[in-house]
Amino acid sequence: MRRHQRCLQVFAREPHEGRVKTRLIPVIGAVAATAVYRRLLARTLQAAKQADADRVEIWLDREPESPTFAIALTERGFSLHVQPPLDLGRRMSSAIGDGLGRADRVVLIGSDCPSLTPGYLDRAFTALERHDVVIGPTHDGGYILVGMCHAEPTLFDGIRWSTPQVLAQTRDRLRRLALDWAELPTQRDIDQATDLDLFPELLDGLVRGSD
Repeated sequence: MRRHQRCLQVFAREPHEGRVKTRLIPVIGAVAATAVYRRLLARTLQAAKQADADRVEIWLDREPESPTFAIALTERGFSLHVQPPLDLGRRMSSAIGDGLGRADRVVLIGSDCPSLTPGYLDRAFTALERHDVVIGPTHDGGYILVGMCHAEPTLFDGIRWSTPQVLAQTRDRLRRLALDWAELPTQRDIDQATDLDLFPELLDGLVRGSD
């Protein structure tokens, strides 16, 4: 197998009502929340496709239920993978470690940041030419991007996911492991309904409900 220089990984979910953007459901309803996620995923995949990566992998949270969904991804040139049934940190570590078996640098992103651009992703890969790790922080104390040029299986140990301390705790782990890291400009992801205020186009044409 040909070894790649840049591997981009996307953590994603198959869009099903009630399974995606669940924090939005009480405010805009399950149908609209699913539509918002579809739009976020489409933006993410477009940025990933346009980035300067040799390989783009889609890591789903479970086996795809819809053959149409899976075929649509593979026909666009994406490689499909399934995340192991572990906590988020171990899933991330496993995916990145797997990717580093095929590429010199791996960047992993989520699929809920509407402002993600190909240039931002390219900056992450460039940072890995000089640093062990790269992080793309978010406004809420987490991050939407992490990249490595060599596996660090314990980096995410002890991180309290889905809390405002995620980024701070990861920085502490980086210091303890004596790793050099770079941070990209802070982005805003879509977790809460209030986050949509800055990206109203994500709701264009949608009927809000409270289902």
